[in-house]
Amino acid sequence: MLTNFPDATYNLFAFPAEDNFAGVKYPLEWVTLFQQRHRGEQGTGNWLTLLDAAAFVPCNDLDLSRYPAHFVTVSFYKMFGYPTGIGALLVRNDVTDLMQKTFFGGGTVVLSSCDTHFCLLHPQPCTRFEDGTPSFLAIAELKYGFDKLLQLGMTNITRHVTVLTRYLYDQMAAMRHGNGRPVFTIYGKHQLGDTSAQGPIVNFNAMDAAGRYIGYSTVQDLTAAAGIHIRTGCNCNPGACFDYLSVSSAEVEKYSLEKTSCGDEMDLADGKPLGGVRISLGYLSSYEDVAALVGFLRRTFVNAAGAV
Repeated sequence: MLTNFPDATYNLFAFPAEDNFAGVKYPLEWVTLFQQRHRGEQGTGNWLTLLDAAAFVPCNDLDLSRYPAHFVTVSFYKMFGYPTGIGALLVRNDVTDLMQKTFFGGGTVVLSSCDTHFCLLHPQPCTRFEDGTPSFLAIAELKYGFDKLLQLGMTNITRHVTVLTRYLYDQMAAMRHGNGRPVFTIYGKHQLGDTSAQGPIVNFNAMDAAGRYIGYSTVQDLTAAAGIHIRTGCNCNPGACFDYLSVSSAEVEKYSLEKTSCGDEMDLADGKPLGGVRISLGYLSSYEDVAALVGFLRRTFVNAAGAV
């Protein structure tokens, strides 16, 4: 049959190794902590863990023998910068039978009936859940990305991006307008100076000399004109975004009546930013890149009066 649900109760705890908005890292020990919760506690059932490692693995080692999450998501685009739109869900063999499909697509079945609700799914889990034709041309290109990471070494990549991130944060945090007001509000845990708590992302909003926020769309237009590529908005992470920006759920509903898309130019509401400006650093980033960005930020936003 298409579905054969287990009798036991299963719970799923999902968390990111590193959030993609501000680059904050979360304890990998949570993987084993939740796997140990189950048993014996009436009504809790079995706990499975899903680790979102998409933002973490491009610049960090991940030892799955030490942190054996049942499910792990990765993005090859974030790891290598190419090809786009391809990633993977890693699934432990001991939980594949718990993943019951309620539909099927091309390439995932052995036989199916047109007159009854019956189909025999492919016995291999990886094939069973890949509906349609995978992007095999893009998959063939992944070899060169893995080769490059192995050549550079993940330890070297981690050290490289850590130094660049710290330099960028220190320079931005020190910038002041002539009246002493800070130029940027920076999100995350950079102030701790702890690489186990903060990854290579600097997310911020700019402020003018009066302390008023400058919309992220304005910042994006200025950086684009200067040949600098950044990402703005909530980065598909409204939870972290609105928490850092102190935007309540009621305000989200209120502002949704005016916004037309996540990419429109409504970047401020009632004086609050509705997103941030994200700088992501990786193995291809250089000191020259960061120094050029610091110079641009200083020239453009220090002593800015009103909207730039």
